[in-house]
Amino acid sequence: MQLTISGTEYSGAVTAEAIEGAIRGLADQEEGFVILSLSTQTYVQVAGTPQDGYVLEYRDGTPDQHYSCENPNLTEDEVIGVFLHFFAQDDEWKQCVPWTSTWAANWMDRDENGAAQGSSGGMGRAAIVIAVLIALAVVAWLVVKG
Repeated sequence: MQLTISGTEYSGAVTAEAIEGAIRGLADQEEGFVILSLSTQTYVQVAGTPQDGYVLEYRDGTPDQHYSCENPNLTEDEVIGVFLHFFAQDDEWKQCVPWTSTWAANWMDRDENGAAQGSSGGMGRAAIVIAVLIALAVVAWLVVKG
């Protein structure tokens, strides 16, 4: 597994302690994020702080298997729990928090021509954060594998 902390691949052995430390370290960062990945398309990621709340996501291989938990009351310990269950590769992490498909959310507010509807243009703040995180993860992965 690969652990990425705010765009930098973790160089040590990925352990439960390293994962927990990375997530707890988000409290000291303005725009930090943590990604734990099995591959470029299979990962769990989080952005935010305990003070501002978290945006937690996972992707399970394809765009239609991309999910988000946008609970403003999500605790640091809940985020750590999701990451540690993902790290253990058991399915319990999928039951820890409620998930919503981002694939469906991005396409629900479209008219018959595919144009975005509503004041946010179909893309809320969380969707923009998610897009940036995905782009950073891909760039980091390409640099490491390059």
